[in-house]
Amino acid sequence: MAVAAILTCSTLLSPVTSPRPIEAARDKNWEYNSHEVADKTSRDIELAGAEGAEKNTPLTNLVDREGKGASSLDELLELYEVETLTDLDEELILVAKIKQGEGSDHKEIILEKGNLSEKTKSHGINLKVNHVYSEVFSGFSFQVSRDQLQDLFELSWIEEIHPVGMVETKGHRVYPQMEVERGWQLRPGSSLKGAGVNVAILDTGVDYTHSALGEGFGDGHKVVDGYDFVNRRRYPMDDEGHGTHVAGIIAADGEFQGIAPKANILAYKVLDEHGEGSTDDILAALDQIVRDRRRGSANAADIINMSFGSRQEYVGSLIADALESAVDEGISVVMAGGNEGPRSSTLDFPNYFPQHNDSIITVGSSGAGAQEVNISASGISGFIYGELMLYSPAPDIDGSARIEYIEGGNNYSDFTNWAGESYVEDKIALVERGEGTYREMAENAARAGAKALIIYNNDPGMFYGSLVEPKDYIPTISISRGDGLEIRNQLNEGNVWVRMSNNSRIANFSSRGPSSESTVKPDLVAPGKNVMSTWTQDDYSWSEGTSVSAAFVSGTVALMRQHNPGWSPDWVKSALMNSAEPLSDSAGRNYDPTTQGAGELRVHSALSSQTVVHPGSLSFDKIDYPGYRYYDSEQLTIYNNSGSTRRYRTRVNFLNGHEDLDIDPKSNTFFVSGGSKRELDLELSAATDSLPAGEYQGYVEIDDLTSARTFSIPFLVVMKEGQDHNVGLEISPYAVSQEQHANINVRISDALDRLDIELYDEDQNYIERLHSRTSTLGPGRHILSWRGQLSSGEPLDDGFYYLQANALPQGKDPTHEDNWLKISRKTAVDRTAPEIELDEQVEDLYGEQGEETILVDTSPYSLTGRVEDLSLEISPQELELKIDGEKVDLDRDGKFQHQVKLDEGSNMIDLRAEDWAKNSTELELEIIYDPHDIAVKLHDQELSLPVPPILDDGRILLPATSIVQALMGADMLSSLDAEQDPGDDEFVEISRQGQILKLISGEDTMYLADSSVEMERTPRVVDGHFFVPLKEIAIPLGIQLAWDEDERAVLIEDTTTEIRYRHHMGKGSYSVSDINVPWTVVMSRGYLLGRFLQDAYNLSSNPALESKFRSPFVDQYLENIIIE
Repeated sequence: MAVAAILTCSTLLSPVTSPRPIEAARDKNWEYNSHEVADKTSRDIELAGAEGAEKNTPLTNLVDREGKGASSLDELLELYEVETLTDLDEELILVAKIKQGEGSDHKEIILEKGNLSEKTKSHGINLKVNHVYSEVFSGFSFQVSRDQLQDLFELSWIEEIHPVGMVETKGHRVYPQMEVERGWQLRPGSSLKGAGVNVAILDTGVDYTHSALGEGFGDGHKVVDGYDFVNRRRYPMDDEGHGTHVAGIIAADGEFQGIAPKANILAYKVLDEHGEGSTDDILAALDQIVRDRRRGSANAADIINMSFGSRQEYVGSLIADALESAVDEGISVVMAGGNEGPRSSTLDFPNYFPQHNDSIITVGSSGAGAQEVNISASGISGFIYGELMLYSPAPDIDGSARIEYIEGGNNYSDFTNWAGESYVEDKIALVERGEGTYREMAENAARAGAKALIIYNNDPGMFYGSLVEPKDYIPTISISRGDGLEIRNQLNEGNVWVRMSNNSRIANFSSRGPSSESTVKPDLVAPGKNVMSTWTQDDYSWSEGTSVSAAFVSGTVALMRQHNPGWSPDWVKSALMNSAEPLSDSAGRNYDPTTQGAGELRVHSALSSQTVVHPGSLSFDKIDYPGYRYYDSEQLTIYNNSGSTRRYRTRVNFLNGHEDLDIDPKSNTFFVSGGSKRELDLELSAATDSLPAGEYQGYVEIDDLTSARTFSIPFLVVMKEGQDHNVGLEISPYAVSQEQHANINVRISDALDRLDIELYDEDQNYIERLHSRTSTLGPGRHILSWRGQLSSGEPLDDGFYYLQANALPQGKDPTHEDNWLKISRKTAVDRTAPEIELDEQVEDLYGEQGEETILVDTSPYSLTGRVEDLSLEISPQELELKIDGEKVDLDRDGKFQHQVKLDEGSNMIDLRAEDWAKNSTELELEIIYDPHDIAVKLHDQELSLPVPPILDDGRILLPATSIVQALMGADMLSSLDAEQDPGDDEFVEISRQGQILKLISGEDTMYLADSSVEMERTPRVVDGHFFVPLKEIAIPLGIQLAWDEDERAVLIEDTTTEIRYRHHMGKGSYSVSDINVPWTVVMSRGYLLGRFLQDAYNLSSNPALESKFRSPFVDQYLENIIIE
């Protein structure tokens, strides 16, 4: 018999006992129950948590169901909270109730809109009837001028009039923080709703006959394609409900709307009526999706939503391979993380993707929609688990409060005695769920002075409820029937005191990370509790789980794919994570990245962000090299998608940091020009001999100082747990070199009969036994010296090795392998000194390279080169370079650049490099400084400079102020403050002819308005002046450079001048002034000049002037040109 791997839905669902159309739900009080969806008669019209619709549906114009309407104009003004009629809008939308009852002659009025219009027009009232109501009550909604309101109240058949409240689309009002509707509005007419995007849903199928899901299957419907892989048939009809619920959240388009209501659905049924499926069906569906994409099918998927997973890792690896193939084709993949929380490392498989971990999106659940409450009661062990009802405030009770059981709760009198005295003043009221609505119970308890209300289920299990709409309530909490009865039993024994605390903004069931390979997962969280959506048989139901959360994200990705069709899956994921909002618990502590990823979904922010940081999270390699300084590095890329330069600032915030662990962003503040990107290196260092094992988490925060937004990039560092032995082994220092030997430190907890130290190569192949002691060793620390050689004294070659301690506890049989305690540590032998390489000096007019002597005419002189570890290069950061005793920074390639101030004549410079193993190299360098006077001339006129130019290997740097003062029409903005010492990121902005140049000290990038240019020399601040490389800025500023060897002068020619043209025609006077025009145009005369002026300054508004400029005989006007 064939056995298939079984996968189950990642959602907790309620079976639906009977169809419940959304219209019928308006007079029901719905709750999700762990056993059934129960309906309860209500005196109010309630649909818990989803009481709105689009503005073009009848659900928009709902009356104020809580209060009474107005029977007079004064009462209507009071409802609107205004004093006079003129305070109202000129046109109003209202709802009128019509009198009914025995003997009433007004029933026929409500039959149709036409009758109503005629009836009111006969009284001189002109109104537009919108809707007629005949089921929930008798009445109609209408639009009318405020001037006719008094006449309406005089109609004998009008019972009362109610103001109309505008209600938002169902499903989103519950989660305003996501700003879904605001995201829709990023395109005209709120048209950003996923149009043209195909979402493949792998699930239990979809009920495509649902009124909100297109009422059909195939082209022209919402569910455009799909297949039933479970039953091997064409139509993927849902026989369980889960897939239909997911589809509604993503793309429902009716009275209930999903996140992307205009997106198309591809329904692939891979789970059966029990919510279970096999790997082969799932793989077949993924295979079909990839095939359609590669063939360019019109119904090819853009997104895959998978709301299921497995606890079997081997199953996950198969699916991971298939999903990576889908990503290769540009398909975004969204997966539910699983419902096995709150323990760590409980994510469903697959949760790690070797090739595309930065592209596939794993989603956890936030508590939005309902929040968990911990209740501790005297006499009851442990916590009672409660849920805040929708729109209930969180409990904020200082200390404990007494609890009081109340019979009923539907009426205010239930909470008071015959004299009107409250039973629950300053107490917590406990009631059993019954016939009344939760809102009525909460308001009655609040009126009686209760601090909070707890409602326990009248059926087995837990339930969830809603207070219908935002209002000032007391905390209202639902608990299970069993917990409620347990509290009542304790009350029978005496007083019960209760403490309550808000438990979490992360759903308790949401699976936590990290992934199976110690990477950050989940990637983000989205609402996953008490979410209403479509159900089978044109029904609606509540559900919760990471399936729900994944659907919210898939809908958002559909909007992103419409808005940015060229974005790759990894860009989409990064933008989603960058825009997520990190959540914190009730005490204000941030949740770990392995709990919430980057934070909670924010739809509008994901669509509107001008910056994308990739990848969306960082997972450093696991640290498993104890005993020495460990280094690792990761890189972030910051993309500026806007049209202008932005300034960014970087910070690293550990949530559980340690003094022996550090992450250093190599640039704290930087600029990125519009449409460009910048790489940001982050270097990790750890003292592994003292860093405790565990997970270290936090966020790299990148502040966009231009838009005042912060992007939080979660990171994870894992220090592996050491083996649990009665024998410990440390090697210090880690490496043997020319300068140092290693100490092998053996720590013994219990007495040993024997201790061996064995040597292995880097691949852990046995070499020999270095040491053996067969006499008894007592507890303590034993130190052996080792010089990186064999027992014979022969030196080992440079390389990595392993030393292993084999310990036999006292009294144990040495012939049984299991009796030996073994522990190994990595070490190294490195006797090769590093090398200092100076960059080759080019022979030019400013300097020439000698073997040990350099002749220069520049001071400060930029000494550049590279330090290379010729043996075992663990990291360039393990290399150290000092020039004249001053430590010099090395980049990740070991390169350096150091400014040396020189005295005229001979200067001796000492360079000393040391590697991680303390091997060192010294170099003595002579630099002969022979300064030459360099002149700078503009149009043959020598410029007066406040300080001499800087010569840097044949390149001239001038003070920016001198250039700006010399060039006509140039201006400058500088960050330098004469009263303060210059910082590391000082900048100047030079503007001329509409061109703006930004240069930053120490950076080799020049930022222009729409691009950036890499420079050969970097700007710098010297003696309070900002020096800029002349060659680099010449072209953008419109100047040409030349060198006069005889005069040793830089010659600057300004290729622009200012001309003024005056032309007199009759009584009029026309002028074009302050025009920057190339000299060649000025000198060409004739037709060229006329065409230039006409094109550049659009003089066609004056036909007479234009005709003269077009004349080839424009020479006659040249005497009116004044060269200034």
